[in-house]
Amino acid sequence: PYCELYDQGFKRIGCVMCPMSGQKGMLRDKDRYPRIANCFLKAFDNMIKNRKDKNLPCDWETPEEVMKWWIYTKKNKKINPDQTVMFE
Repeated sequence: PYCELYDQGFKRIGCVMCPMSGQKGMLRDKDRYPRIANCFLKAFDNMIKNRKDKNLPCDWETPEEVMKWWIYTKKNKKINPDQTVMFE
């Protein structure tokens, strides 16, 4: 079996909206697979509601804010000096 996505310019095939595909890849996937992007928004909404219900801190007010963070924020920076990250 051969995946036709390679014929459509994909160099790497993996999870939809994977951070490893970079900002450009995540935006491409968001446009190409809007139903999956909407599932992300629903999951983000559930996360926000669950955190608020449990009185846990939450950095976002809306699912769209989480989506913006997911796509546009570099997530491989170290927060803890003992933490390891990929592609440092």
